[in-house]
This record gives sequence, C-alpha cells and structure tokens, in this order.
Amino acid sequence: MKTIVKKNFLGVELNNFLSSYLTYINYIVQQSTQDNKSDFLQGQVPFDPLMDFIFLKIQKILKRKLKLLRLYSNLQYSCMPSDFHIDDGDITCLYMVTGDGDFEIKNKEIIKFEKDKLILFNAKEPHKGNAPRNNKRITLAFKTELI
Repeated sequence: MKTIVKKNFLGVELNNFLSSYLTYINYIVQQSTQDNKSDFLQGQVPFDPLMDFIFLKIQKILKRKLKLLRLYSNLQYSCMPSDFHIDDGDITCLYMVTGDGDFEIKNKEIIKFEKDKLILFNAKEPHKGNAPRNNKRITLAFKTELI
C-alpha cells in the first residue's frame, strides 16, 4: 500500500476539541517493542459516536471497508525517544492532533508533523513517531484490517 497523507482532515474546531479531550484521558506507560528501552504514554479512547464518525471518514478516503482492531491515543514528551516498530493489522491510520515530532517510515519517508493531518500506511512497515522538540505530541491511532 502506498502511504496516503491527508491535510486538514477534521478541521480546526474538531482538532482543537480532540487536543483538549485527549490530553485528559487516562494514559499508561507503554513500549513499542519488547526490547525497546523507550517509553511512551498510551490512552484508551472509547469508541463513541465521534470516533465512529472519524473512522467512517477514514474509510471514505480509502474507499475500502475496514475492521477496527484497536483505537488509542499516544502521548509523547521530548524526553521520550521512540524506536521503529511494526503494528498489528493491515493499515494503521494515524491522526496528528497536536505538537511536533515528525513521523518516519523506515528507509522510505519522513512526514512532517502538522496538526489535523491524517496518515494511512501499511502497518507492517517499520515506523516511528519522533519525540517532540517542545511540550507534547498527541496522536490518535486506528489499527485496522481490510475487509
């Protein structure tokens, strides 16, 4: 699958709402890989009507039906470097909510972090979100399988 990047995915108002909402959900410390020495924070996001709406918009862009495997938010601070890893499922849908710290697909491309940007990519390609230079970086991840 070729990586798809969609700027201005949800609009300013909804992005600002998600930035506030996802800042205050409950986060736990996680690691991308078992041998990873770098931590990040992962928050459980309920699959409510708002997340259902976002997921429908993602499927519309892909022009494909998807099965949602997992949905969560990542919170990363500048003191939290990341490592390359692969995801479960077929397609990872990553929404950039707030912050900085570019997204990287190993040996392929670096995608500049921009608020309200959606990235759809092959879940089996090694990738990472680089730590932000300032403050925090919040993303929303939909792990999916093709139907």
